[in-house]
Amino acid sequence: MKVKLIAACLLAGLLLVLLSTITERRPSPVALVDIDAGVRWVDCWFDNTWDLNIRCGQLTTTGEDGRFTLAFLVFESASAERRPDPLVYLAGGPGAASQVAADQVENWVYWLERADLSRDFIVFDQRGTGRSQPQWGCRQYDRFARRVLASAIDLEEELRRGAEVLRGCWARLARQGFKPDYFSTRASAGDVLLLMEQLGYQRWNLFGVSYGSRLALAVAARRPAGLRSAVLDSVYPLDKGLVSEWPWLLAHALQRFWHYCGVEAACGVGAADLEALFWRQMRQLARNPRTFTVSSWHGRAPYKVVVNDQRLLSIAFSALYDVYTIEKLAGALQGLERGETQLLASLTETFTNYALEPGFNSVTYFAVECADNPPVSEASYQAAVQAFPDLAAYTESAWRYDVCPELAAGTGTSWRPPQLAGAGGGLAAHPPMLLLSGGLDPVTPPEWAVELAARRPNSQHLVFEQIGHAVVSSSDCVHQLLRAYLDAPGQPLSLDCGGSPP
Repeated sequence: MKVKLIAACLLAGLLLVLLSTITERRPSPVALVDIDAGVRWVDCWFDNTWDLNIRCGQLTTTGEDGRFTLAFLVFESASAERRPDPLVYLAGGPGAASQVAADQVENWVYWLERADLSRDFIVFDQRGTGRSQPQWGCRQYDRFARRVLASAIDLEEELRRGAEVLRGCWARLARQGFKPDYFSTRASAGDVLLLMEQLGYQRWNLFGVSYGSRLALAVAARRPAGLRSAVLDSVYPLDKGLVSEWPWLLAHALQRFWHYCGVEAACGVGAADLEALFWRQMRQLARNPRTFTVSSWHGRAPYKVVVNDQRLLSIAFSALYDVYTIEKLAGALQGLERGETQLLASLTETFTNYALEPGFNSVTYFAVECADNPPVSEASYQAAVQAFPDLAAYTESAWRYDVCPELAAGTGTSWRPPQLAGAGGGLAAHPPMLLLSGGLDPVTPPEWAVELAARRPNSQHLVFEQIGHAVVSSSDCVHQLLRAYLDAPGQPLSLDCGGSPP
């Protein structure tokens, strides 16, 4: 199962390139169907060479949230123990690459073999992603992102130029009929409910990863009668994601890095020494940036990337998603101390290819995040910055370049981010929920799931200390745990896979 980890970030400012790569969307072979809201079964757009029945369809939405056609797949279970309640997967992002593309189907088939769910599995492309229609994109920002990675401009100038390009894109899209308020977690929650109503399942379960967990919570806030249970992996609650949380997220992620390496011999350096080493290399790269040429994983020409201090911070944050790259990051810092750059070049290649992934649609990303998250005052943001003074040089400008007010201004309209219904603490305890957190996760930290679990008595929360972002994709054992929970949601799990309550 492929999860778009980098797109799940909630950050603004420093990781603008990492989070927000906008690509021109090519016309999809899925055409809009002139029917009322509902499901239409279609011939699959791939050859089914697996011993598994896969049904392909299109969901057409209508109403105040706009008209979209969303492609979906139903993987029908052939198990003699087939349960009647399917599992519906909600992808991360928002703006993740297609979940139903031909080259993704094989990944799902392999994942289902490992998970052994004994129930149907449903996956779809959310509005503004993959094979959904209509779509909007901005090639100008794609070009800007590639140019800025190849330059050593300072952070303030990088943020200023990025915001300028985004304003121009947003204004052009508005003239083409783009309505940002059609893209929100509230709107996508309605799509999930419509899909399940049209498919006719009486009871069903949700499995959301990263942003998908937020979408699952928005569906649950509607109190649908058919929702039997939900598994939330790398939990992104409805009341998180403000720009003022960025300084804490960054500082907390780095502190977890120091702590992990302080107790794991694999890093080869203690916590205090590693922290000092990191800041030495930040200062060194600020004075003397390194330039790398790295391969594209997407068939493009090689990328030129200049790694200065701000870029090292971005590369380090992205590396903290996974325990294997965490250990490589420690090695890269030690290598730099000796004048060796091979490991840093490898991490730079990974970072760059995630940042410039063609399938990720940041028009959708920005529209959804801006719709979901209200603005914060400059005073509250600066207070958050001053709580972590070592990072202030890299966080203090983010509020001025918060893209949501910029994009709203670019439309020439009075659009403002609406609040999500049910975002407060009064969420009902039903349905049962399993919350999974990686102890090393930099962007959806376990603390967020702890707060959510305290408001939901009918939930279980497990923390896997040696895992980063996206727990299920990091452990074969957790696949078995997923099946065990779905078979008896709400019951204590006897299989813990190394996870423990916080």
